[in-house]
Amino acid sequence: MKKFDLIIRGGMIVDGARKPAFRGDIAIENGRIAAIGPDLDGASAEQTIDAHGLIVAPGAIDLHAHFDAQVHWDPYCTPHSWHGMTTTLITSCGFGYAPVRPEMRERTMAMMESTEQVPLAAQRAALPWTWETYPEWLEHLKATPKAINMLNFIPLNQMLIYVLGIEGAKSRNATAEEMAQLKAMLNEAMGLGAAGFSFSRMLNTSNHTDFDGTPMPTDVRPPEDFYELAAELGRRKAGIIQITANVPGTDESEVVEKVARASGRPVIHLVAGPYSSEPDHHRRIMAWLDRMAEEGLHVYSAMVAPNGWMEFKIHEFNFWERISYFQQFVNADFDRKLELCFDPEFLAGARDAYDPVILGGSGGKWDDYQIVRANTPAYDEFDGKSVGELAKARGLSITDAMFDLLGQSKLETEFTSPASGTPDPALYAEVFNHPRIFPNCSDGGAHIQTVNVIGTSEYLRWAVRDEKILSLEEMHYKASGLGAEILGLKDRGTLRVGNAADIMIYDLATLDYDRKYLILDDVPGGLYRRAAPPPRGMKWVIVNGEPVLENGKPIGPLPGRVIPPGPEGSWPIAA
Repeated sequence: MKKFDLIIRGGMIVDGARKPAFRGDIAIENGRIAAIGPDLDGASAEQTIDAHGLIVAPGAIDLHAHFDAQVHWDPYCTPHSWHGMTTTLITSCGFGYAPVRPEMRERTMAMMESTEQVPLAAQRAALPWTWETYPEWLEHLKATPKAINMLNFIPLNQMLIYVLGIEGAKSRNATAEEMAQLKAMLNEAMGLGAAGFSFSRMLNTSNHTDFDGTPMPTDVRPPEDFYELAAELGRRKAGIIQITANVPGTDESEVVEKVARASGRPVIHLVAGPYSSEPDHHRRIMAWLDRMAEEGLHVYSAMVAPNGWMEFKIHEFNFWERISYFQQFVNADFDRKLELCFDPEFLAGARDAYDPVILGGSGGKWDDYQIVRANTPAYDEFDGKSVGELAKARGLSITDAMFDLLGQSKLETEFTSPASGTPDPALYAEVFNHPRIFPNCSDGGAHIQTVNVIGTSEYLRWAVRDEKILSLEEMHYKASGLGAEILGLKDRGTLRVGNAADIMIYDLATLDYDRKYLILDDVPGGLYRRAAPPPRGMKWVIVNGEPVLENGKPIGPLPGRVIPPGPEGSWPIAA
């Protein structure tokens, strides 16, 4: 029998297409699956992996990330590849690095620090800026070493700023000449393999504010241009559109619906929840998704990962800016922040402005913040307790308790918080089982000093093994097969002969990881980031047939590629 490059022997194969799991071998040659079956005993290979007692499944496909900068200093895009991600869709929310005129580079990096908390010093140190246009950026990204595969949106905010200028992009629709330029730019990008375009639509409640505290263009400008550009993808019969448009406190579903109608293409909508602060949020979205399906519109929604958590000091983090009153605090320098903590006028306004529903979709309500270290004698007794417990014990409003704690500690209090509240298995069962809601929405590469949204290994550990919300077969379909269908990737996301060999191999019984972020000092500019630790039980991660991680450790080449979505005319087959 033929000698292969790699054989994975004896694992429980879960194919990502809902076929019942079965025990067998997988042979890999030239980066692709060459054979699957129980009858490969006579075959040999350059390398063999013993997978007896382990699950062999497709690598996860992540449909929302921001690794545009991080890949320049971390080709493994950790921690997400540690947890089984092999393909990711970057340049999400309409933010990215091309097209950008040379005189706008510094402003763009400042914007990325504000919107996605990618430190400005890290961007300055890591980005070579050898490009201006989107085609030049794409060539640069292709040449950048990487361990995982990437698809890349063209970001609508950068397109608008490039053509209309920053003020025009924020205030008006394009002229006929400008629209022609935007369409030409979009079509050129699509012809080179762009996944489509992305943007956010959050009005004035967005935590995606510009570096000067003003909204980003697509959040507030008239939306008619979105529909015209969406129709351009419809004309091509190619590409997808991603829109961040619906979190507690904001509902721009009408814009999403009009984009879907204009394009006829798949639209990825964010975010489905569930949120403990607003337990009906995901139900409204599910009913809306059902209506979209009935009307023949291909709208899908991402969900919030369970058990996500944040670790931060308040001057590292800006999620509070979704409430406009708190933008004066978020955008202030360190000394002014400290002054505001004791300012009676500011504190009075804070009591009226605080809205736990809005903050529930943006880092959690303050009652749930856990005090890791108060770092002030005035409140050291509350280490390990919540801000809600502190407020109750001291007889303070939640806002007075928070700002006094921050002021007394000179902003040095360390917090953790559930990213979307304490997960309720019953609520998660509702969203996991909806046919148009997918789980992998990592936000990887963003908020690097605060939070990692770990998806696949957490879904498998918590939702499959512990809570039994979904079967193993259904979860792997959600984690890879469904994403491949939405993107039109006929040769990824499932373990089939001929498909690209993107694979995770793990022990479901021991899959777990510590709930304390690692502090890594690998960020350029002398900075640090927080990273969820590599999971115990994740034995191998394989990309394009090459093992890249063994037990969370890099072991070899960087075989990741920039890949296009499905070819023109392809269509998702998801229900």
